[in-house]
Amino acid sequence: MIPITLVVIAAVLLLIVGFLAPRFSHKPQGAVDKGLDKADQNAKRAPEPLSTVMDKSTQASRKVADKSAETGREARYKSE
Repeated sequence: MIPITLVVIAAVLLLIVGFLAPRFSHKPQGAVDKGLDKADQNAKRAPEPLSTVMDKSTQASRKVADKSAETGREARYKSE
């Protein structure tokens, strides 16, 4: 499973990058998604009960990270 602190740190960084440089925030967001893809692949190799829990946690982490970057970009565009 993905440690919660790493997800929180990634979300905060994506929020900041999304606000400061909205055009360039897609690359860091892609890097986070790539890491979550690897975690998702590992989750699929796990035994069934654990696989379900790990899959849900990676989906939730991806949703939080993507929403954070999107929120940073939207805040920047509204402030202009």
